[in-house]
Amino acid sequence: PGGGIRIGYAVDQAFHFYYPDNLEALAAQGVELVPFSMLNDSQLPSGIQGLYIGGGFPEVFMSRLEDNMALMVDLSREAAAGMPIYAECGGLMVLAENIHWGDRSARMAGVLPVDVAMSSRPQGHGYLELEGTGLTEWPGEGVRVHCHEFHYSRIVACHSEMRFAFRVRRGTGIDGQHDGLI
Repeated sequence: PGGGIRIGYAVDQAFHFYYPDNLEALAAQGVELVPFSMLNDSQLPSGIQGLYIGGGFPEVFMSRLEDNMALMVDLSREAAAGMPIYAECGGLMVLAENIHWGDRSARMAGVLPVDVAMSSRPQGHGYLELEGTGLTEWPGEGVRVHCHEFHYSRIVACHSEMRFAFRVRRGTGIDGQHDGLI
């Protein structure tokens, strides 16, 4: 409360799925939302304290994203320095090492040590019930969260040492047992 926090959020042809309530809630708390393009900007906005990367279709634009390696390197550097990043759906995909779709692959930011593969059928579709693992401040150990999922992507090469914010009680999540990759 009181403002002074600047959060960059990706908004362009590849990333444009945001719940308006989330953006409105941040703005109501005094957060300055700074839009940027993962496709066209060569660096993250200056002076931001966090990132929000929403959903979209990074697989459709994966060649253009890969060609914008300057931004990918900047994103990776800021993540390694500890910048908080909240990424959902397509946002998580761009944080992976690679996206694979059919016979094509493209290098992404490499923030998370996973690859993402696109499928022709939904890999998760429907309502989820998640339970907090306690590894993050929200939602807390054992707190249940109801939400939905609809994605054609799946995480491949997910290492056993990966940590998650949620246990899946109903639904698919990332690996059938977890969601909220940390």
